[in-house]
Amino acid sequence: MTKDKTNELNPNNAVKKANSAALAGAKSGWARPAAILDGEAAAAWQAYNAMQATKQRHYDLLAIVDNKKKKFNIDATDKDVAILADLLEDHDSQVKRFTKASSELKLAYPEAHRALFEYIGMINQAESTGLEH
Repeated sequence: MTKDKTNELNPNNAVKKANSAALAGAKSGWARPAAILDGEAAAAWQAYNAMQATKQRHYDLLAIVDNKKKKFNIDATDKDVAILADLLEDHDSQVKRFTKASSELKLAYPEAHRALFEYIGMINQAESTGLEH
């Protein structure tokens, strides 16, 4: 096997290459590190998305319960409170799952960990500031 072929197959080199591409794209405004999200960071990325989904699910029901109170002066039922508690427990479980997956990624593939969190940061910034047109 040639040295060039060996370097191509080295997972650390693939991560560095994908991360470099992601960082270069980030400088131009946006870059999705697809190779990393589908590769080394897949478990952490999936856990992050699950964490975000359970958070949103909890917030959505909380908003409904709050609106019933504000608009119609209807208090949350025992069932509402129980569902909210369960949804919060679901979210807490996903936070723990993401924290574990993220820690494991950082130990095994620090460059992929950095690329994942840079991408998450870009997503959060886009969500909080809106997209430029």
